Amino acid sequence: MAVPSSFPHRSPRTPLAGIRVLDASAGVAGQFCGRLFADFGADVVLAEHPGRRSTRHWVHPQTGSASDSLFWHLNQGKRSADLTVAHSDLHYDVFITDGSQAVTPPTGVLVCSISRFGEEGPYRDWRGPEIVMQSLSGTAYTTGRQDREPLYGFGHRVAYSAGAALYAAAVAQLFAISPATTRRNVAVNEFEVAVAMSQNAITQYAYNHTQQDRSQYSGPLGMFELADGWAFLFILPGRWRALCSILGLDEYTDDERFATYGALVSNWKSAEQLLAPALRAWSVGEFVGRAQQARLAASAAYTTRDVLRCAHLAHRGYWSNVEVSRDRGRHSRRLRFPPLAPTLAPPEDERRPAPEAGAHTAEVIDQWRRPADSSPFLGLTDSSRPLQGVTVIELTTSWAGPMAGRMLASLGADVIKVENLDHPDAWRGGQTPGDPRRYPDLDPGPDPYNRSSWFNAQNLGKRSVELDLKDPEGVAVMLDLIERADLFLSNLAPGSLPRLGLDPDVIRARNPCLITLLLSGFGAGGPMAGHVGVGPTVEATTGATWLMGYGDGRPQGTGAAYLDPISAWSLLGTAVSALYGRSRDDGSLASATPIELNLRENALQWMGEFLCEEAMRPTTHVTSLRPNADRNCYAQAVLPALGADAWIAVRVETSDQLVAAGFNDLDVLRDWVAGQPANKVAQTLQGRGIAAAPVNTGARLHDDPHLLATHAVASITHPRAGTARYSLSPIRADRDNSRHPAPAPTLGQHTEEVLAEIAGYSPARIADLAALGVIARISGLQHDAADVTAEVVV
Repeated sequence: MAVPSSFPHRSPRTPLAGIRVLDASAGVAGQFCGRLFADFGADVVLAEHPGRRSTRHWVHPQTGSASDSLFWHLNQGKRSADLTVAHSDLHYDVFITDGSQAVTPPTGVLVCSISRFGEEGPYRDWRGPEIVMQSLSGTAYTTGRQDREPLYGFGHRVAYSAGAALYAAAVAQLFAISPATTRRNVAVNEFEVAVAMSQNAITQYAYNHTQQDRSQYSGPLGMFELADGWAFLFILPGRWRALCSILGLDEYTDDERFATYGALVSNWKSAEQLLAPALRAWSVGEFVGRAQQARLAASAAYTTRDVLRCAHLAHRGYWSNVEVSRDRGRHSRRLRFPPLAPTLAPPEDERRPAPEAGAHTAEVIDQWRRPADSSPFLGLTDSSRPLQGVTVIELTTSWAGPMAGRMLASLGADVIKVENLDHPDAWRGGQTPGDPRRYPDLDPGPDPYNRSSWFNAQNLGKRSVELDLKDPEGVAVMLDLIERADLFLSNLAPGSLPRLGLDPDVIRARNPCLITLLLSGFGAGGPMAGHVGVGPTVEATTGATWLMGYGDGRPQGTGAAYLDPISAWSLLGTAVSALYGRSRDDGSLASATPIELNLRENALQWMGEFLCEEAMRPTTHVTSLRPNADRNCYAQAVLPALGADAWIAVRVETSDQLVAAGFNDLDVLRDWVAGQPANKVAQTLQGRGIAAAPVNTGARLHDDPHLLATHAVASITHPRAGTARYSLSPIRADRDNSRHPAPAPTLGQHTEEVLAEIAGYSPARIADLAALGVIARISGLQHDAADVTAEVVV
């Protein structure tokens, strides 16, 4: 991408320095979007209306006590102004709205809109609190115990994610919009964001009519009670023998039920029955320590208090405290989270605490009545493909990294996935078939690595280069690609890149303008830096598993590996911010140390109100919430509907609302729901003003009428997996229904063309690399023109 030279130099720490953002939202999604603008250096003003309901008025779901912890977390770094006084003659660049305030921005401002369901489709007028989003997206159906009602989880995790998605979409548009452009807007809705986080449910069902439920996670994941607490364990391929050795179960190392990874997954319930009694003799700390030494993904289930006391986070300097003024001259110290990507944020002493209402009204009006020194709109690309011209080299696996790459591709970037059949992306898999539920008609075929629904869902629109990075020649090729790239994205374990010969200093020497973005489980420094972790086991270390459950003191994990898509949004927002900052700063931003994010700390941002509240308590409550409870409303529950394992999520704001809907009390509502199909119940209750939704299975999500009507899913033909439905990126810059991404690449499909186009290799050079086995030529799998077409599902 061309780098303009018309902007004065800005600190490489703050890519959005000088940008003015007016946050006129009142909900979590909009205010978190504004918080991210502040994290990356923008001047963000929260427009507040006296007396209007906002995140300042939050009731803790556990204790029922009123708190400002949600507001405190969402609005760090902002100023506050009462713009009922004046706003029409102010000069600002970006306007965030969720429709809660009647503020009309001036012409030329980038309007960033967040909504529940968008402006079209059968759900457009539905009420959509968090429990509705988790239920409609299918996530609730997979969370909890099979013998109990599904769980929506806790908090506002979809809303946080939607705010992050809106932020990334907005910054991407700054590339495309020119100062002369008059039409400037971007919109994201929470439902499509929630669907993007449902762990490939639509595509898995499309491939073979299977779907995940609450009986078992899609892999060998277990939650076990040990002598002094709970631990989560995920067995990665090849680690069953090591686990048996630790637990003294050597007689089961060669048991045919567990002999292959696919067999272990299929027989996981039997494995759990063997493991549970052996694990009860261990303390959590002893077992997790031994398991980590054996490279097993195991983690203790932390309470929120455990998180605050965590030595690893303390070592990393994660928490800070700020002194705030209170009434009558009193002061107190409050917990403050770091910015999402601290290396790109303003210095600590320049970051503001969350503001008092209207505290900055006069100074904002005085400052913003004068135009800014320069425009933030670069006008570099087509607005439908704002990252066109950006080249991304992606060395990632599984979900978080690939999903971030998929979102970058949807915004126009050329995302090149570097991979190898001997060390494949875990979701692609190798030559040995994995879980049959991943494949079309449950058939892995002769090339299962090209037929995985999970891989194909998260790698739309990319190109694939098959390259052996164990070979020095392969590393040399990789460096040639990196030399011509804009962004390098990796989620390999800490220390892996230097062992491959891709040390940051080597990379920087080859491409000083490259932005390097790294994702790990726990961060590159600290006592847990080397811990093996996957989404569900890292989730256990955030305190989240104690915040959801059935009130019996037994933690529960999210059915989907929810930390992965959370980290995908974090990666995406950081990537577009860094790319934008580099474009404004003539490349100076890219000379900094690689930008590091990690699964755990990203997830902590999504539950910040609970941790901020915990920090103010003298004691902690370690018992999980009542199932699906929220004391911010009169009643919230997941109720059985007509049919096997059929459920309806309901949220009633007040008792008057319940009576107005025709129900004298909750028991009457419960009895009525039990005799009705879930879809009919949801439509009826929504029509009567009560938030409700069916708890969708993968099958119902596949055929969801709103997703179909709004073209949020598309039928895409893959040359080795056939035609199936895929959910599209919720931050599609181009909502043109005729334009959809190419299918996920077959392994090595684009090796030759990428080496020719990007690295500039001659046919002879490519042939030599193939003869040496550095690259692989896989014939017969090239897409025909007809194969890459995508038709809208109607």
